[in-house]
Amino acid sequence: MLNKKYRGKDCPTNIITFVFECPKEMNLPLIGDLVICRKIIESEAKKYNKNCEFHWAHIFIHGVLHLLGYIHDTENNAKIMENLEKKIMKKFGYPDPYND
Repeated sequence: MLNKKYRGKDCPTNIITFVFECPKEMNLPLIGDLVICRKIIESEAKKYNKNCEFHWAHIFIHGVLHLLGYIHDTENNAKIMENLEKKIMKKFGYPDPYND
């Protein structure tokens, strides 16, 4: 429902990001919200034979990168985002999400 309403896509998704632009007078350290669908994350992990914890970490990192302004609308942008995901996953001790 959220994917259709906010992104115009009539299909379920694993994560949606909502960027928050804080009014200057509020001075809050918030960048936005992540809405994660547990059922889809767990279903994807099973479908693609991925460790569920690793997949959760990957999708969370993916969403945070979207909040920070990264997008994967072109091949070049996708490569930049994927490389950042790999680097962050490795830093936290997780395997490469695109080669496991």
